[in-house]
Amino acid sequence: MLFLLYWLNWFVFSNRSSAVLLEYRHLAKALHNHTDVGLGPTVLAHLFKNLHAATLENPLNLSAPGAFWMIQIWLQVYFPELRFPDIVLP
Repeated sequence: MLFLLYWLNWFVFSNRSSAVLLEYRHLAKALHNHTDVGLGPTVLAHLFKNLHAATLENPLNLSAPGAFWMIQIWLQVYFPELRFPDIVLP
């Protein structure tokens, strides 16, 4: 279960510190017990929290924490006019 908590903190809910936050232990426990978990609302809340921090605390900080790649993929899939011309999606 500790590995899952570390994995969630490092890859899914990354933060500025290298510390493992215990606020996601309920998700790690559910994943450990093979319980169905809907990560969508939790990931979305984490992304909004990081977007808030990135825009209000230091707007010019290019190393803001979080999985901003998820937002980039979402933008490129749903808004083709914002997509780079050399990216082809099915």
